[in-house]
Amino acid sequence: MSKGLIEMTIEGDCGGNLEMEIYDVAGRRTMKETFENLQNGYNEISLNANELSGGVYFYRLNTKSNQYKGKIVLIK
Repeated sequence: MSKGLIEMTIEGDCGGNLEMEIYDVAGRRTMKETFENLQNGYNEISLNANELSGGVYFYRLNTKSNQYKGKIVLIK
């Protein structure tokens, strides 16, 4: 993360749209963003996280064929 951006590189069958959701530790969705017109292979995405407080968050990425989950720690 730099300058308030969460930056990720996604590899795989992402052709089309990708939906990214961010959840806090209580399970509340705090952000949702759709990235359109992605290509198969490598894609770099970034999400403005300035409105989030420091802490632990969980993300879910949904593509047409896969779902990815993980954890993000924001230090402010």
